[in-house]
Amino acid sequence: MGKAAERYAKAFYTTTEDKNVVNEVLADMKLIKNTMLENKELKSVINSPVIDLHKKKLILEAVFSEANSNSMQLIAFLLNKKRINLLLEVASSYISIYEKNNNINRAKVVLAKELTHDMFTKIQAKVNALTGNDVEIQTEINPAILGGFVLTINDLQYDASVVGQLNKFKTQLVN
Repeated sequence: MGKAAERYAKAFYTTTEDKNVVNEVLADMKLIKNTMLENKELKSVINSPVIDLHKKKLILEAVFSEANSNSMQLIAFLLNKKRINLLLEVASSYISIYEKNNNINRAKVVLAKELTHDMFTKIQAKVNALTGNDVEIQTEINPAILGGFVLTINDLQYDASVVGQLNKFKTQLVN
């Protein structure tokens, strides 16, 4: 992420802390991030130098009409500074700042098939115990791993998949 986006996010986070609206704005930042990642057209409109700022403002106000007034003020600020192209990065940085301040880590578990609720709860408890923090776990189904799982926490990865084990075995045989 760019330095400018991080600075905007830090300043905005401090402002929302002072106003005691961090959680409300967090929901908006997640909505903004997800909407812009899922909607490539919106992202390209926001980043387009051809579309004027007034049109961008109208589009963003329509798309995020349910957002907190503080979030809308951020959008207006970025529009006025002609930095609206940083909106996705600012939203992502805001979420990261919140997670860091609240000791929330993210984990991703790739599995061959869907987890039961009981199994998910056990994995959640184990990962929380290992990290000493609350961890938000995202699951992904990938039948290509055949069985087992691949766990990624922040920048660490543990591959306990059948494919991973077969690849290790293959490497040992070749060497």
